[in-house]
Amino acid sequence: MLCDFSHQARFIQDSYPGVEADCKTTYGVYNWLKEGRPLASQDGFTPPRCSGDDVKDTPDIDSKQTVYQLALYRLQQLGIVRDYTIQYFGRKDKWRFEVEFNTHWSPQSLLDHVMRFLERSRRPDSDDVAEPMQVLTALAAQCGSPPWAAEHCRTEEALLKKAIGTLLRRVYARVRTMRLQMLRNELDYVRAAEGTCRRVTLLNLFNDKLVAPDYRCEFCDICVPDLNFDQAQATDAVGNVDLEELLLRLNDLLATAKPEPARLHDFIRQVEDRGVLLGTLARATRHLEGDPASLSALYLAGALSWRIPARQNQALGYFRAGFQQGHQQGVTQDILLGLFYRTGAEIDPEEAVRWLNGIGSRLAPNDFLTWVQSQELLLGCDSAAYRVLSAIAKVRALGCLKGPLRELNALAISLSNKRSKRPRRMLSLKKRLDQ
Repeated sequence: MLCDFSHQARFIQDSYPGVEADCKTTYGVYNWLKEGRPLASQDGFTPPRCSGDDVKDTPDIDSKQTVYQLALYRLQQLGIVRDYTIQYFGRKDKWRFEVEFNTHWSPQSLLDHVMRFLERSRRPDSDDVAEPMQVLTALAAQCGSPPWAAEHCRTEEALLKKAIGTLLRRVYARVRTMRLQMLRNELDYVRAAEGTCRRVTLLNLFNDKLVAPDYRCEFCDICVPDLNFDQAQATDAVGNVDLEELLLRLNDLLATAKPEPARLHDFIRQVEDRGVLLGTLARATRHLEGDPASLSALYLAGALSWRIPARQNQALGYFRAGFQQGHQQGVTQDILLGLFYRTGAEIDPEEAVRWLNGIGSRLAPNDFLTWVQSQELLLGCDSAAYRVLSAIAKVRALGCLKGPLRELNALAISLSNKRSKRPRRMLSLKKRLDQ
């Protein structure tokens, strides 16, 4: 299973080499098709692929096929490719795509396809659709009408690249994270935290009620390791009124667009008191598969993971993602710090400080210093985070004086040189008068 997990993780990594590389590849495939060239295993075209942290230009045949499929799918989402199939010639490494290509796409059709995708993939009351569409609409208004010439005009090229980029930024913000979360949930199920019955996870994911962690189905490899079952089917889980009420509260919290720290903290305490940490965590992470930017789900996943010894190594990742998403969504700083930073700082203070520094680094040095000083009450003036950030801000503010100090030093040297030359001129004048 772990070997298969690594293969799937590598496949996801190779499928998402980065927005810039993906845009370049998709537009390159578009131009290749526009020129009437075939997409094949040996076609002279080398799209970039991801390898570690770098993008390389020498993909193998299998990776090249994956890159082509993704690029064609992107173009299909934009209405430029109508359909495509792949044909193999004798061997698996000899193939060619048959593509139904819409050479003379219209700007309005492109806008309609982008709009449908953004609406379909947006988070309610969160993701902005109007702003990217305004930019695309303005570009479309400057374009001509098909049929297009052999070479696109600058506005048509800009519109197409912008549309591809808009689509891919949404894909990277949501789809990639969703796929990784699904893979992580699959691994958690296989590992079966602390010997918990496998059906606890399954029932908490798909059932309409929470299941207590001490439930034993007596029909899985955790309950009966030797698989010599004494019964023909699993033992039914008994419902619990208190847990059903807790589940209703969980669903309500996850449906709320803006997180409410007090309610979330209180909910965590109740979950801990009733001993259903694992089941509630399964629900929260399941929610992240469909809504990876949900701040409430990210906080719950982090807080619950931190309370389960077998899952503690995952907690910081959820808090990091929550902090970054919260900053992007523009939530207030008390929510950002109260939900994600403070708990993250308990796990890894150094990394948590880097989150704050990441926010401040986007500000001008003097604004950064003002911002850090405004956080004194939230962070605590004696906290390590406040002292580190304050020192960084002061160093950055002093760095602003480097230019003026250099100019002042140059002026001082210039004045000093002028004064040193003045006595010599006076002595020369006196000598001439004596003569």
